[in-house]
Amino acid sequence: MMFAGLTAVAIQPASAAPQVTEFHSDVTGAVVPAGVNFLTIELHGGAGGAGGQTGGSGGRGAVQKIQLPVQPGQSFDISVGAHGANGDLNGTSHGAGGGSSLPGAGGPGGDGYLINPAVYGAGGGGGGGATSVVLDGDLLAVAGGGGGGGGTNSNTTPGGNGGNADANGQNGSDVSNATGGKHGDAPNQDGGIGESATPTSAIAGGGAGGGGGGYEGGSGGAFTADTPSLINGSSGAGGGGGDSYFDDAKATRTSLTATEAGAGYVTFTYSVISPTKITFNSGGNDDTVNREMHGYSVNVAPTQPSQAQPTGNVTIVAKSQNTGEVINLGSDAVDSNGDATVFSNKLYVDNVVPGQGQWTLTATYTPDAASQFDSLGSKETESAYVSRGDTDTLLSSDSVDIPNYGDDVNFNVSVLPEAPASGQPTGKVQYFVDGSPVGPTVSNGPITLNSAGNGTLTVHNLSVGVHSITATYLGDREFNQSSSNESELSNFAINQGDTTVTLSIPDGNSLPDLSHNPILSGEDALLDVQVKSNNKGKLKAGTPVQLFDNGVLVDEAAIDYKGFVEFRESDLSTNDHGHHHFQALYNPEGEGSDPNFHQAYSNFQDVVVNYGEAKVDLTVDHNPQRVGQDVTFTIKVTGTDPTSKYDPEGDVQLYTADNTPLDGPITLVNGVATFTTADLPVGANTLYAVYKGDKHYKAGPSNTLLENITPQLTAIELSASVAPDLQYAQNETLTARVTAESVPAHGTVTFLDNGKAILDSNGKQIGKNIVVDANGIARFSTRSFRIGQHQFGAHFTGDKDSQSGASNTLAVKVLPNTVRVAISTDRIPAYTGDKILIHARVLKVGTSKGSITGFLQYYDGSTKLGGAVRVSGSYWGTKSVLAKSLSVGKHRLVARFIPSSDPSYHLKVYSGSTSDQLIQIRRTGSANARIAATVKRTSVDTATVKTHVVKKSGGDASGYVNVYLDGVFVKKLHLDSNGYATGDLTNVADRELAVTVAYLGSGRTKPVSIGKFLYAY
Repeated sequence: MMFAGLTAVAIQPASAAPQVTEFHSDVTGAVVPAGVNFLTIELHGGAGGAGGQTGGSGGRGAVQKIQLPVQPGQSFDISVGAHGANGDLNGTSHGAGGGSSLPGAGGPGGDGYLINPAVYGAGGGGGGGATSVVLDGDLLAVAGGGGGGGGTNSNTTPGGNGGNADANGQNGSDVSNATGGKHGDAPNQDGGIGESATPTSAIAGGGAGGGGGGYEGGSGGAFTADTPSLINGSSGAGGGGGDSYFDDAKATRTSLTATEAGAGYVTFTYSVISPTKITFNSGGNDDTVNREMHGYSVNVAPTQPSQAQPTGNVTIVAKSQNTGEVINLGSDAVDSNGDATVFSNKLYVDNVVPGQGQWTLTATYTPDAASQFDSLGSKETESAYVSRGDTDTLLSSDSVDIPNYGDDVNFNVSVLPEAPASGQPTGKVQYFVDGSPVGPTVSNGPITLNSAGNGTLTVHNLSVGVHSITATYLGDREFNQSSSNESELSNFAINQGDTTVTLSIPDGNSLPDLSHNPILSGEDALLDVQVKSNNKGKLKAGTPVQLFDNGVLVDEAAIDYKGFVEFRESDLSTNDHGHHHFQALYNPEGEGSDPNFHQAYSNFQDVVVNYGEAKVDLTVDHNPQRVGQDVTFTIKVTGTDPTSKYDPEGDVQLYTADNTPLDGPITLVNGVATFTTADLPVGANTLYAVYKGDKHYKAGPSNTLLENITPQLTAIELSASVAPDLQYAQNETLTARVTAESVPAHGTVTFLDNGKAILDSNGKQIGKNIVVDANGIARFSTRSFRIGQHQFGAHFTGDKDSQSGASNTLAVKVLPNTVRVAISTDRIPAYTGDKILIHARVLKVGTSKGSITGFLQYYDGSTKLGGAVRVSGSYWGTKSVLAKSLSVGKHRLVARFIPSSDPSYHLKVYSGSTSDQLIQIRRTGSANARIAATVKRTSVDTATVKTHVVKKSGGDASGYVNVYLDGVFVKKLHLDSNGYATGDLTNVADRELAVTVAYLGSGRTKPVSIGKFLYAY
């Protein structure tokens, strides 16, 4: 349905006055009529009911006003919130909540409590319903309902007031305050239900107010009573108001209050507004030239027959089709005929190619107060084109008198726009002299105009004669090009210029080797001629300059493009005075002439010629040199530039420091002389040479040379009698051999160990200052070197003829003498009552040397087995162990060697050592078999062992026997059927060995063993 009358009927004729439609009940499908595009909507939420028996007042409903743009045909749904019912005056009944279909109704109030007809609490008021508007199915806005008031208790204490929309309810009173409801705090969009009063014995409580409906409903009020006896009941608390809402993406809120005291409703306020039409007036928008002042005219007309002539303003904006720039051309009021004209000179040529401005004009009509409810604003566009403006180019000169060649001449140009164009021409101007372009750079390009459209070209190289000067403005984006009037500067004259000619010798910075005066014999005289224009005239390269010496023409050369020419004069004579009087003439009238300048002479320049100097170098082939050896001195004489083209001739003489000549003068050959001698003494000899001079060079001394003569060289070679390994306490002889360069060396040698003196066992230095014999030999022997690494050296101290020196370093390592202890037993195992023979042998390890002296101590674990056994001769230590010494069981036996001092060295040659563990087992009972064995050497490193095992009960034993040498297992033998076994032993050491042959037992036959000795071959 349409707004008007809420029925789908045609809209009424347009009216400037706004129309208002009110909705006091729910409506579905209210349609926006044609011509309506803006609405003002005011929503009123329902107020809450009051509490019974002068209870709390109900909260006010929300009044929310919003505005939004709309389109004809859009649909609205409206839900109107009802007023909440008041609570019952005389008993337990509560007020019902105000109804609302969307988004929430008010909640009902709580019941009061009736003790008897005379003592009762009143019921709480119901919450007001929410009012809402839905646009095209989406919630647009909500005005919340007010909360219900709390009921009075039997003590006539009023209940709390209901909360206004968007506000909390008031607390109840008496006993302890009942808490008012919270706005927007209900678990759903309906208002919360007020709490009912509970039984009390003295004061009957009042019911709480219901919550208001809203976008989120308010919560109901609360009721409380004394605890734990629940004697007195409170008045009811007011319910919380419902929350309001609007969709800020679609509408704008203009106000929100809580002032509605009755039922909810909705008002729509709108006007029917007709469109307008803008037309650019024909003939008013012809093409313009750059920045031309132009009036842009439009007409604004109504589109409906009953629509009044629109009034208001028109604004015209131009947008460049090339750059996107936007220019506001201005505004004008629409007159009674609908016409408006905007004058502007802001449009310009916005594109270089094709040289035409392309703009889009947009005219925007805005209604004024008289037309805003009748006419809509409108826009219209049209293209506008702007052509370049024409220009005038004016040319002038600053010169009053006729300038000379090289004078600065200023040519001035001014470029002005031709009407109707306006603005300032920019860009460049090209000048022409006699039809050829000229400019400030070598490319003769154009100059750039300043911000006022002026440009000046300064030239100083116009040739002598009469010239025609013109200028052409090249145009820019906004203006066309133009040329000056040819008659303005068509006969511009230039006179000849003057020059200054300077003759000089080059300064020392540019040519340090050639810039001196006087010069030396054989040296070229270098003269510079600089021709300069007296102003800024450009000299012609190739114009000749003539050079005169004492008035006689001696040379001629052409200047370069800088006006410079250099003369190099050779073979100048040398005399008592040595003066040459030079002058230069710039002759532009000669061959290669320059008609722009006059002829001019330079100043005079004198050049003096002297004799040259020679350089004398003294060198030697060996420095230092050893006494008695030849040294050769070389004296080299060279000429210095420029006289060096002559080879020095004549004699040189060699002198000592006291100016004593060595031999006679020596004649130079190709500038070189040599002198050889072997007679210089030991020490520093100072020598120098003198060149006697010749017809080209002056005499002069050489450098001073210090020749050092040193003693002869020696070489010291160290060797050792035992190297690189030496056993501790072994004798070592060190030999130093000194070899001299020419004569036998004389001096002494001191032997060193690790760079330090060699000390004997008493700490006294030995091997010191041993005299070298006639063969250059010095020797030293000792056995006192300690165990470890040694770096032996020898230092030779020579006499005055021989240099002292150090020998090579000889590395010798002194090795310790070490032993190992081999332990063995003859009982594997032993039985009760058996005597056990433990054998221990002390053996040298590796290259150890010297007699082994000391003791063997046997241990069972950490317990000594008797006293120590001396080791002698065969290095055996045998221990007999009885049954009382070793109990039945397993024992871990070792033998430890304790060395004693060797009487020859008075020191312990060997270090102590402990054997590996020997596991000795003693069993109870006795063996039930007997074993016999023989062992015999068959060579230095081989032997044969034979054994026979029989049972004590009779018969031969079967099984295996193991053979041990010095306690180390070497072979297993198998008994034959008669109880015999024979085996060959290989890699047997050639010394006395303890041999144990052990039967391993078989079946009931127990193990049994026997010990033997195998002697050296």
